[in-house]
Amino acid sequence: MPTINPIKVAGKLLGLVSDSDDDFKKGKKIDKNYKFKATKIVNDTKTFKKSLTNTKDNENVILVQKTGHAKLKNANLSKTGNADSEGLALWRGQNAALLVAPYSKATLTNSTIRTQGRGAAALVGSGKGVAVQANGVTLRTNGAVSPGLSLTYGAQATLKQSAISTQGDRSPAIVIGSQTKSELTATNLQLTTDGFNSPLMSATGTMKLITVTGEARHSALGQLEGTTNVHLTNANLSGTDGFTLYFSDLNTADEGTTQLTIQNSQLRNTGRTPFFTVANTKGEIKLQQVELQAPHSTTILEAKASEWGRNGKNGGQVKLLANKQTLNGHIKADSISSVTIKLNQGSTLTGAINPNNTAKKASLTLSKNSIWNVTADSYLTELNNEDSSNSNIHTNGYTVHMVKK
Repeated sequence: MPTINPIKVAGKLLGLVSDSDDDFKKGKKIDKNYKFKATKIVNDTKTFKKSLTNTKDNENVILVQKTGHAKLKNANLSKTGNADSEGLALWRGQNAALLVAPYSKATLTNSTIRTQGRGAAALVGSGKGVAVQANGVTLRTNGAVSPGLSLTYGAQATLKQSAISTQGDRSPAIVIGSQTKSELTATNLQLTTDGFNSPLMSATGTMKLITVTGEARHSALGQLEGTTNVHLTNANLSGTDGFTLYFSDLNTADEGTTQLTIQNSQLRNTGRTPFFTVANTKGEIKLQQVELQAPHSTTILEAKASEWGRNGKNGGQVKLLANKQTLNGHIKADSISSVTIKLNQGSTLTGAINPNNTAKKASLTLSKNSIWNVTADSYLTELNNEDSSNSNIHTNGYTVHMVKK
């Protein structure tokens, strides 16, 4: 399994992940977690139409606080300098070019934000009551631990016609983090990462992306933790690894079901890892008319034990629902993990299920018009087939064993 959490280094600091926004009356006080210096501090409503820079460590170009509202129109923000604390940089926006603090707003139109430095995110929305709206925006970072967009502690953002790119290691294009749920809705989005352990998305909240293109040149498509809900529609994404659904012991997410829904999309995994990996969590994956390309991997889904959690209790429990879907590759699980597969609406699976007979549970449900092309001996603990003759299971000379666990 690849290194799971691109922000692992920050997790151990976690006084930072204990949200204190409720201790303050909607903007009447400044949360001590956001008392940073900045080129411009916005406490009311202010419009920026020119270029602004900041070159000092730990400072912002623009800090929006209390109930302030920053409006950027054809503006350019440039930030250099490093953050002293990777945790503060990721979760609280230290050293970010634009920081939108609790109960504040930012509206960006046709603007560009660039950063170069360690722990220098382009845009961070952090805290309850945070609302970010962006249209025609470019976010670019060049430095380690420098995501393009980071939403934490309940922040919400809407993006349209925008591009996010990162160059450094451990710098996801999008981070949605912390136990207090944050939300992102985006349409017509372009994502690029060039560093290692820099997935296109690292999420512990809610994300809905429509018409998105992206390339993670040295990293995964996505790393989704805990109670997370990610929807992708009309996506065209490529990465050197697929999606990992997991739960860690870093206190960065709520324990619960990790949900991933993908529709009408094209995804490419150029690595040798499974397209979907589920570990130490309950995962739900829904696919409909998704073209999955994995030229170097023979496994499409694997549920297995994680480096996180208690040994013997840290397996993956995954449900895969396929509608009008073609799946190629094996489906695997280890002795403490389970897979539940449902093929509906004319879906086809070409591959083996539980070929090593290791799964705690391996269940398959087939609609009458769905097909399983078996490519190796397989072991099921449960089979539900609308076609009682099982003529839609093409064994191709292999054996499908029914086993009890």
